[in-house]
Amino acid sequence: MTTRSTSSNSTFIGIQSQSTTGISEHETPMACTSTSLPTSILAGWSTRLGAAILQVDNQERISSIRSNYQNLITLDTKIASRIKRFDSDRRQFLMTGHCLILTDQKAVSPGYAAAVRFEHEAEFHPGLLSDLLGRIADDVWAEVLAKIPELAAFSSCVISDKTRGYTIGKTLFNIMSLTKNLKVPLHTDINDAHWTLVIWMHGGVGPILNGWFGIPALGLRFLPTTMTVAVFNAAALTHGTTECSIPVGTSACRFGSSHFLRMPDLANLVCLRLGAQSSGINLQELKEMAASARLKSAKDEVSALRAELIAAGKAEMLNGSVEAWKDPAVQWRAWS
Repeated sequence: MTTRSTSSNSTFIGIQSQSTTGISEHETPMACTSTSLPTSILAGWSTRLGAAILQVDNQERISSIRSNYQNLITLDTKIASRIKRFDSDRRQFLMTGHCLILTDQKAVSPGYAAAVRFEHEAEFHPGLLSDLLGRIADDVWAEVLAKIPELAAFSSCVISDKTRGYTIGKTLFNIMSLTKNLKVPLHTDINDAHWTLVIWMHGGVGPILNGWFGIPALGLRFLPTTMTVAVFNAAALTHGTTECSIPVGTSACRFGSSHFLRMPDLANLVCLRLGAQSSGINLQELKEMAASARLKSAKDEVSALRAELIAAGKAEMLNGSVEAWKDPAVQWRAWS
């Protein structure tokens, strides 16, 4: 059974037992200055949060988020980490964050290759990209926590000494994507942890038609407005976005950005560090070794050493594995 509560600027979907309902439509409320808690329909300890649709209403955060995303867009061609998904013939996803791409034989530090090179070569501000991503992620997550403080329990399941430096800003997420006017077919992201958020921003001038975002299992479909945020379990809930229609002669556009915790990357980075420590290898020396690898034989050597260190790190892991981070029991308190 799903239950729904809508406040002046938030929609909360509660799950009390498993069910599938039809798709319903409603507009996401525009940003306003008031915030209210879910009504009694979601009260009690038996109800867990299934999804939440929020509207960023803090004007200072809105200004900061827009400004920092604009700076990220400006850096697009320099960090150049664009990928294809869903059988597209175009690289429409700008990917950033603290990943470990194992198909890249030289990858031994968090980040997509182009972004790692960008920060390594930046003389004036080597941490420019990391700082920029941190400001974006912190602003959006702060807005989410202001409306759903229970999600702080999820952060505490992820952020620890083991994961330091591998999440973005002060948040629990390690990867951020950005798209523009993109249709995304229904899918699940099976490698993501329990919670994912998506924020939408409108740019240019003119209306944007269609472009519904939906989570069919929760009977949820809505048109994002600018600064709408969706929080949900992307690994378990099928979701997608229909095609946007931009009227001819207008400059309107919609950006969509996902913040998520991709579990294999976090696990491999943690294990790489643990394995290096147990083997007496300095990670900085490993980075320099990878950076200087030009011949295939040298790249193969880096890749083989990386695999050995990750395996050693997995053997060092105590109390199970990082898979435990996928199942935080975030429950609602009894609202007064």
